[in-house]
Amino acid sequence: MKDKMNKIDNYIYARLWKAKLQAQSISLEKILAEIGKFYGLDVTDPDTMVLIQERIPKIRHRVDSRYYLWKKKRKTWADLLGVPENIIQKWRDEKRISNEKSVKNLQVILADVNRSKQTP
Repeated sequence: MKDKMNKIDNYIYARLWKAKLQAQSISLEKILAEIGKFYGLDVTDPDTMVLIQERIPKIRHRVDSRYYLWKKKRKTWADLLGVPENIIQKWRDEKRISNEKSVKNLQVILADVNRSKQTP
């Protein structure tokens, strides 16, 4: 059951993260219905329901913490590259940037492009 709960935790985390990025919210009932459908758990069982209900607030907190850090990074990267934050979000969604190293590499490329435009 422990392995199954880890998979369920990962599913809930991924589901909540994607919803957070799209500025949506997901109800507890919807999460329980999806878990019942995908993992074959009897979510009407009180023990299972309590177990999952105890985990969801902790997972929501992890998602919120990660989102807060992402917003800080997004602003920092946007300032560093001189582009709007929505472009940074788009590039991350398209997997063009993923970490500090890829942002630094992109900064070098943009600097070279800007330099080449300035020299006749």
